[in-house]
Order: sequence, then C-alpha cells, then structure tokens
Amino acid sequence: MLIKILELILIIIIWRLINFSENIFMYTFRVLIILSLLFMISDRNSKEWIIFVILIFASTFIKLFKKLL
Repeated sequence: MLIKILELILIIIIWRLINFSENIFMYTFRVLIILSLLFMISDRNSKEWIIFVILIFASTFIKLFKKLL
C-alpha cells in the first residue's frame, strides 16, 4: 500500500512538472507519458489506477474543450 502511495505521489509530481501548453499535441503527449508511467509501475487491474486514468483523461479533455471554444 505504501508503494502505491509513493507511486501516486511520483506521478503527481511528474504531472505538475510538465508545463501546460496552448498546443493540443502537448496535452496529448502529457497524457501518453502519464499513462505509460501508470502501466509500467502499477497493476493494470487495480481499481484506483483505473479511476486515476479516467480522471487524467477527463481533465485533459476538459482543458482541450475550453481551449477550442
């Protein structure tokens, strides 16, 4: 359990280090980086990681939708 918490903290730190950009491709690149990290260091069947991936996608697409309007 402690390892999963540390992995989550690491991913959040990396998420914050990648700057927000006006470019749509940078948002996509950021999501791909986070997803690859998630699948490398976690169990793919874990419910909390699936929820975390859904939240990442939702926040990214909301930001993209706001930029397009």
